[in-house]
Amino acid sequence: MMRRPPCRRQSGALLLLVALLLATLAALAFGMNRAAGMDAASLKSDYDSRAARYLAEAAVAAAIWSNGAAGCTSSSVPSTAFGTGTFQADVKKVGSKNLDIVARGETANGTERTIERRKASLVDFNKNPTSADLGGAAIDTTITAGIEQPASSNTRLSLAPDTSHALLFWPTNDISTETRVLSAILTLTRSGAIAAGQRVAVHRVKTPWDGTATWRYARLYLAGWTGGDFGATPVVTAAVGGSSGATVSFDVTGLVDGWVSGRLANYGMLLRTATAGPTAVFHSRDASASQRPVLRLTIAKAC
Repeated sequence: MMRRPPCRRQSGALLLLVALLLATLAALAFGMNRAAGMDAASLKSDYDSRAARYLAEAAVAAAIWSNGAAGCTSSSVPSTAFGTGTFQADVKKVGSKNLDIVARGETANGTERTIERRKASLVDFNKNPTSADLGGAAIDTTITAGIEQPASSNTRLSLAPDTSHALLFWPTNDISTETRVLSAILTLTRSGAIAAGQRVAVHRVKTPWDGTATWRYARLYLAGWTGGDFGATPVVTAAVGGSSGATVSFDVTGLVDGWVSGRLANYGMLLRTATAGPTAVFHSRDASASQRPVLRLTIAKAC
C-alpha cells in the first residue's frame, strides 16, 4: 500500500547542505591526521584543495535540489557563501529531464576547483514522494558449494564464507522509468544469533537466474557459474551481528535506481559474508510475513 510521507522539500535542501559541510570538515580532519608527517606548506595546499573540491560538490547538490524544488527548472546557482568559502554553479537543461552542471568552489584564500556533472537527473519535488514495499513475484534462495540440487522451500537464507551465498530478486517492471528512487532499503531478519563482527556484502548479480539456481548453475543445468556471477565491488556492506529476531538494513538505493531507470539490468542481488567467521542466517521469503526480507522504496516523479 502506497503512502505519502511528510513533504520535506525546503528542510531537506537545508539539511543536505549542512550534511555536506559536516562531511567536508570530517574529510579534511581525516586528511590532516593522515598527513601529519607532511611539511606545513604541503599540508595547507592539500587542505585547501580538498575544501575547494567539497565546496564545488555542495554547488552540484544545491543546483539539483533547488531546481527540483522549483518544479524542474534549470536556474544557475549564484555565488553563495558556505562555511569559510563560496560556491556557484552554471546550469544547462539537457532534454526535459536532466541538467549539465559546471560547479565551482573557492576557499577564503582563493583556491578554486571546478567539477562537471553531465545529465544529472532531476526529481520534481513539487510532487510528494511515495513509499512502498516491493513484493509480488519476489524470489530468493541459498546456493551452497557441493550441493547441486535446487533448494526446496526453505525458510532460511544461509551465508557462509566462500561456501554459501543468498540470491534475492524483486521485479521492478511495474515501476515507471520516469520514476526516481530516492531511497531503497533492504531489511533482513536474523534467524538465530549472529556473532559480533560478522559483516555481509550485497553485490549486483550480472546473470539471469531463477528458483532452481545452485552454486554451479544459474538455472536448471543451464548458464553455468560458480557461486554466482556478481560485481566484484559490493554495493554496500553492513555489520550483521546480533540477537535472533532482530533486523539488519542495507542501503541499496543506487542499485535499485539503476534497475528502475534502465541503466542496469535487474537480475537481483547476491549476499555473501564479507568477513571470515560463522554462518549468518536470515529468514527467507518462505518465512512468515513479519520475518521475510523487505525491500522498501521511496520514489518520486522524475522531471
